[in-house]
Amino acid sequence: MKKLRLICSILLAFCLVLPCSACQSEQDSIYSQAMDGASGSSEEETASESALQTPQPEDGLSGTLTIKTDSYLKSSSIDLLAEEFMQLYPQVEIEFDYELGGGELNSLSRAERNMRRESFYAQLRLELASGEGDYILYNVQEDLDLPGVSGLLEDLGEYFKNDPEIDPDEYFTQVLDAFAVGGRTPVLPLSFMYNGIFFSKPVLQSLDVDSSAIQSVSCSEILDWYERAAEDNPELNLIFTSPGKDALFAAEKCRYIDLENKTADFESPDFLRFLERTAAVSNDDPELDPESEIGISDPGLMNEKLRCMETGADPSTVLGNFADLFGHLVTASRPALAAQMNVDLAGMINILQPMEYVAGPYPYTSSDGRLGIT
Repeated sequence: MKKLRLICSILLAFCLVLPCSACQSEQDSIYSQAMDGASGSSEEETASESALQTPQPEDGLSGTLTIKTDSYLKSSSIDLLAEEFMQLYPQVEIEFDYELGGGELNSLSRAERNMRRESFYAQLRLELASGEGDYILYNVQEDLDLPGVSGLLEDLGEYFKNDPEIDPDEYFTQVLDAFAVGGRTPVLPLSFMYNGIFFSKPVLQSLDVDSSAIQSVSCSEILDWYERAAEDNPELNLIFTSPGKDALFAAEKCRYIDLENKTADFESPDFLRFLERTAAVSNDDPELDPESEIGISDPGLMNEKLRCMETGADPSTVLGNFADLFGHLVTASRPALAAQMNVDLAGMINILQPMEYVAGPYPYTSSDGRLGIT
């Protein structure tokens, strides 16, 4: 019989997940069934991979498992993993309880989406506090440290310690340690990302910067390049579609935070100089819609913006089916030095398939060379 390790290793180890342990119900029965036979025989442990792909009726795993999330997109990674698990265990049904569906994410304004999410998290906190959190939480963008410490969220670290099928050496254990709360592991991360940045090749060429020689770049170097380029083009924005003058702060703040001693120094002359430099950058796209276009710092759209500027091409031609969504953004946005992107494994494809007018992604660090990881 396969225990909860299958739920953890097949379904949960690949998603940001927080299991609630505060109440007993049908889902606890599923957990109990899955936990039976925890020791397992050596023969079971050496079962072939092909055997794992075939449902095992004798396992007796059945019931309904609920995954709760604030927004859910069909065909996301969690949906595909749930489908695979239900194929392996036909008597198990995995259902999703979510506040915002894909259609609403596209149709509601940013303010309306934020209101719905605030309502979702207010209700979630009440359910956790009252012991009604009978579900697994997925992709929760909320500080749940206190429930993680108090025991309202189950400690998944026990599975890593006691499951013979889990080899900690196969995981980035330092990342798992970073998610620990009071010695407990209430969260399993889906993956981790680094701060990535793309640059306009025409601007780099005007600065005599060889894009092929860039390995990584610091915030101070980015500002150096921007200030030089802005001398010739004062309307050049720092970041494509103007996400904010604080766009580099997420990377630069690492320089002023001492994680080991839990201290921070944001009064140093270096940090004040950083604020002065970023306050002076151009961050204005008056023709873009603040709800649907400002802050979409997408390198692919930046590439098409530069293509249209360089060749005079019609955005409706280069964007194809996406012209209705992004055509105005491409034509109305101002030129910029760079575009930002959190680079995960999927984002690495941009390294293997370089764009014509945009170079990257490059890791960008604080001015003293520290790379931030999300």
